[in-house]
Amino acid sequence: MANANGAKLILKPILILLLAVFVHFSTRQQIALKAGRPITNMDYEIDRDAILKFHSDAVTVKPPEVLSKFVQLLPDDETNQFLVDSADALSTRSALLKMQFKQLLVQGLQKVLGWSRPDARGFMGVGTLYVASEKQLEAVLRSVVKPNQATKSILDIGSGTGTETAKLATLLGVVPERVLCLESSKPLQKKLQSRGFTTADGSIPSDSSFSFVSLLNVLDRTDDPHGLLRSAIGAVDAGGGTILMAAVLPFQGIVHGKFGSKRRPFNGLKIRGSSRSASFELGFFRFIEAIASEHPELELVSWSRLPYLSSGDTRRTHYTLDMAVMAWRVKELKDGEERVKEIIGEEVLGTVEAEGFSGIDVNVKACGNRRDDDVYAFLASTLRKDGVAFWRDVLDAGAGMGSMCWLLRQGQKVDRIIEVTAASDGTYGSNMLLEVSKEVEKVVVEAGNWRDDEFLKGRTFDVVVADYLLGAVELHWAHGADGMMDRLVEAAKVGGYLLISGLEPYEMVLDRGNDDDRLVLDIEAIGESAAFVAGESTYREIPETWVLRQIGRLGKFRVVDSQQFDMRLTVRSLMKQISYAKDMARKISDADLRKGYLTRVATLERELKSSGGEFWGGRNYAIVVQRVK
Repeated sequence: MANANGAKLILKPILILLLAVFVHFSTRQQIALKAGRPITNMDYEIDRDAILKFHSDAVTVKPPEVLSKFVQLLPDDETNQFLVDSADALSTRSALLKMQFKQLLVQGLQKVLGWSRPDARGFMGVGTLYVASEKQLEAVLRSVVKPNQATKSILDIGSGTGTETAKLATLLGVVPERVLCLESSKPLQKKLQSRGFTTADGSIPSDSSFSFVSLLNVLDRTDDPHGLLRSAIGAVDAGGGTILMAAVLPFQGIVHGKFGSKRRPFNGLKIRGSSRSASFELGFFRFIEAIASEHPELELVSWSRLPYLSSGDTRRTHYTLDMAVMAWRVKELKDGEERVKEIIGEEVLGTVEAEGFSGIDVNVKACGNRRDDDVYAFLASTLRKDGVAFWRDVLDAGAGMGSMCWLLRQGQKVDRIIEVTAASDGTYGSNMLLEVSKEVEKVVVEAGNWRDDEFLKGRTFDVVVADYLLGAVELHWAHGADGMMDRLVEAAKVGGYLLISGLEPYEMVLDRGNDDDRLVLDIEAIGESAAFVAGESTYREIPETWVLRQIGRLGKFRVVDSQQFDMRLTVRSLMKQISYAKDMARKISDADLRKGYLTRVATLERELKSSGGEFWGGRNYAIVVQRVK
């Protein structure tokens, strides 16, 4: 006890001294506080003509109906009062000094105790967030929550300090004890508990169900937004319920970690054509497209545009971002899956699903323990949602072990797989594929080049797979992407499907101003440049937009769905590109030029090995189309 008291006696004057030093230096600095951007009616308005121009087969609600569901809001007294309070809280010299000290403590909590940025800011009360007023929320929810329909319970995911949770509870007439707040931050949990809410920091309790679920600006701060949303949908009462979402647009996922770190999500929301410079309208349509493609049981009922506000700091009185608030109804899922059941029967469907996942074909030695990645999972689920029960005759137009093993995992859905390769050796060579065909009768290997007009001429298939094929065409067919698309179209039966996956060219998605992105771009460039100088063919990745334009030009397909996926590059995978660059450089005939290239490759190799180990700037894409004529 004496030691504890002694420690307190020592600690107290140290803290007083630190505070005195802070005040001394703070008073010598001029704090220039600026007013935040004014909030006007324009922050709540949309370009209606722009909405009508968008189209996506993944979104069952078409643009005119999307527009009809828009709820026009305006700044109101509660919103204006928040802005006034934010400015008043920083209106004096002492208030600014207090805020400066809080910001210093926020940095200390992150750097010394390892807290995340949201935890530290929430604990210190820095940056109070404001989604909407109670009246604005009521206007958005009016079409989905009826006055005579009692809301029994609320699940609020990512509750923060609970300010918006409290508004929803009051609006819906739910007592605090019937509100469960899912919040991972321990400091913020205590604030929520002080409001009377129940808290949990893990998964949603399996024995609980709720009539109302809210996810307000949380999908962009989690590693697996689709997984979180699936859990939220599963928590809705069997009799139906409402999911309220808010999202800053254009959507950009960032996960905050310990010691103030931040990174991209491991399995983020895949937004097609995502761009920070996209308009609000395009950002909104792409967001609901990403949601609808993975969660067809969600029906958009109403939505609005609002500014997402944050109270200020020592620089500005407040901050604002563009945001959409959306009310969704959870409906019973039918459509494609019900059609599958009608075609083959529910009992048979269960057998097909089981054998498709772990059937006899999966045990091919060469496939090992390969599992479906996000792209393959998307392609398979999209076919199922479109009512395809059996794939029958499949053409793997650019064979590889990945695509072949994925097709084998479909089990009895697939009757025959034609594997096409232009090489005899290597990972994608016919020799390796022939070994597999000896084990599995349904696998047939066809060695040939698609530039040969007679190759597989006149043969058609129920499903045609072009797995990263268009980028590889350049190795065997210079500038052959156009011709390859024509061949793929002719290979699909009328009523059949074409499945295309590819890699967005790095230069279209990476930022040379970012050190990690610049390193990836330099590694790719040195390999391609060396191949060009050595007179060798190389890959030329084709962007998703080009593929979709070609499909539109051909006029024989309907786009069922398309999606982009964040691509994780590791040191190990980039070392393969380094090895490729070395191989190409060694083929350069000029000795001085060869030496220069090898020196540059060695420099990039050292930089790569000393890097953080993971790179998240790249994007893959997947497209599912059906031939209609």
